[in-house]
Amino acid sequence: MKLLRKTVIVVLMISILIILLLPNRTPKIEGENSVAIIEKIKLGGLEQAILVRGKDISNPVLLFCMEDLVILRYHLLVNMKKS
Repeated sequence: MKLLRKTVIVVLMISILIILLLPNRTPKIEGENSVAIIEKIKLGGLEQAILVRGKDISNPVLLFCMEDLVILRYHLLVNMKKS
């Protein structure tokens, strides 16, 4: 039982390390005008990662932003301390 527990812990730790060390990626979409990218941008003063995928790059991107109350409170506190 102890050997099984240790094995599970080691496998989980190795899995977490692999996930953390691999770069973010998205599979390519087949087609001439397709787009599949991950970009880091600043939204609301915070660095965010966005994923854009589509079959035709000429179509517009709809960016839906929904701010969590916890993040909003943190952002307000940080800005209050700066001023």
